[in-house]
Amino acid sequence: MVTAGTVEKVYRLSDGRLTPVTGAVLAYYAYRAYYMDGRCAWPSLATVASACFCDEKTVRRALTRLCELGYMRVNPDQSWNARNPETGQWVRRGYRSKVYDVLIENFETLADEGRAERAQERAEHLRTDGAGEPVNDARQTGQNVHPDETP
Repeated sequence: MVTAGTVEKVYRLSDGRLTPVTGAVLAYYAYRAYYMDGRCAWPSLATVASACFCDEKTVRRALTRLCELGYMRVNPDQSWNARNPETGQWVRRGYRSKVYDVLIENFETLADEGRAERAQERAEHLRTDGAGEPVNDARQTGQNVHPDETP
């Protein structure tokens, strides 16, 4: 159902307003979505809490925050959760989990902006040596140096 590219878009999201748990909840809903574009995901709060190593109250807060930020919304068609997907049996109304949509199209611009910011930071770290050749500052501090080279 979900492609690796869909979940990768969640992981490429660079938004300082997201906490690690909120990002994990967003990634899990994107992973469990019925459609490839992130629509129609309805895992129970207990399932999400178990998968994200947190409490159900934390999942509720994360869902509220993600809806406020525009990364998720409550699906207007709540009939997706009327049947149990494993057994096909009807689920009583009080026992149904809420259906959410992950709005992937809302965080493509943030991923692009983050990519542009990272490119700009990399450009700032580059400098030229005496011959006019660009030299990376990380090489001079000893990081990312080949074992045969000396920093």
